[in-house]
Order: sequence, then C-alpha cells, then structure tokens
Amino acid sequence: MVCSPLFTAYFTTPKKDRLSVLDVPTDFAPPQYLYNQQAQVLLDIFKLAAKARVAIDASVPFDVVMNEAEFKAYLSNLDSRQSIRLTEACAIAHYQQQTEFPIIDKLLADDAPQFKLLTQWLGLCWVHDGRHYKKLKPIVPIYQSALTDFRDRYWAYYT
Repeated sequence: MVCSPLFTAYFTTPKKDRLSVLDVPTDFAPPQYLYNQQAQVLLDIFKLAAKARVAIDASVPFDVVMNEAEFKAYLSNLDSRQSIRLTEACAIAHYQQQTEFPIIDKLLADDAPQFKLLTQWLGLCWVHDGRHYKKLKPIVPIYQSALTDFRDRYWAYYT
C-alpha cells in the first residue's frame, strides 16, 4: 500500500519477496544496484558469512550503479542465499540514494520479513496485530471473559 493523506494505492505482485516490494515505490522500473556503505551495513544485518563478505568486497565495484545484467555477473561465486542477500542489500542501497522516485521513509505493513529494512520506519497494520489475540486461550473463566471483552472493544474501535 502506498498512501498520503489524500491518496492510497494497493498493489499485488506475483511474488512476495523484498525485491517485489521494492518494485512498487519505483513504479516497476528496471532494477538497479549499488554496493556502498549502506549495502555493507545491510549485509551485516543479514549476517552474511565473513568468507562471502571478503569475496564480495574484492569483486563488486564500490559506489557504482549497475543494471541487472552488470550486477548478476558478480553473483556467480555466491550460493543462493548469499546471492539473494547481496541483491537485496544493493537494491535497497540504490533505492535509498536514487532521485528519480520519492524515497518512502514510513511503510505500513504486516511483520513479514520482506517489508523490513526497505524504509526507515515500519508500522505494523492493526489488522495483523489483532490476529495475535486470537491465539490466546485462557483457561480461567475470568480471563476468558476479560479477553472476550477486550477483543470486542478492540474490533469495535477499528471497525
């Protein structure tokens, strides 16, 4: 979902990964990649193996924007997981520094991993928060009643 106080748009994409989510704020433009300091920080967050980091630092050009064909040439020595993480890190790094599209700083979504790290702030959608209360199964009758009352008030507030 992309929105402002005056506009909201919902998007459904064929895949449910971080790169597909990143396609939306870039209007599905051809992907571009940038290995820079931000990409390195993201690889730290992804806990990429030290051996892979050494290989990446030695081969991937630093601070050079690459199209998909140029970038894929640097993925051949990495396993699938490392390839995915490097691709995500470099795509996010490029998105965060590009000037063609507005950079979204707040994203409202569920807690799925593909929404994390794309923006500075991630807000959790109330509908997804509410599903956690369905998992509670109190045994004591007073707590069963308290939970029922709470859930009734919770959904009344949001609907």
